[in-house]
Amino acid sequence: MINSIRFGQIEINGKKYDKDVIVHGDGTVRNWWRKEGSRLSLADLDDLLKSNPKRVIIGNGMYRYLSVFPNVRAAIESRGIKLEVLQSEKAVEEFNKTVDENTILAIHIFD
Repeated sequence: MINSIRFGQIEINGKKYDKDVIVHGDGTVRNWWRKEGSRLSLADLDDLLKSNPKRVIIGNGMYRYLSVFPNVRAAIESRGIKLEVLQSEKAVEEFNKTVDENTILAIHIFD
């Protein structure tokens, strides 16, 4: 599903994106904008969580710059959702290995 990733670009099903994106297991892709670019708040994941995923993989940047605070992690896990926060290249590898309709990838393609 995800063909490649490099700093500032991700290719999904042959289409290149130069912004952070959310990728659903069914192949749906949409832009992902956060209120505070390098800090992840629960509000940044509201739309994603409405689809009731069982697993969320967050790619926190090529250099792991995106911060996921403990309260965000706790709020997600309290809903019974498995949360994994990985360096973005590793997040892509994990998503591609186990993609299914209950998994969502939110990926930061920059720092």
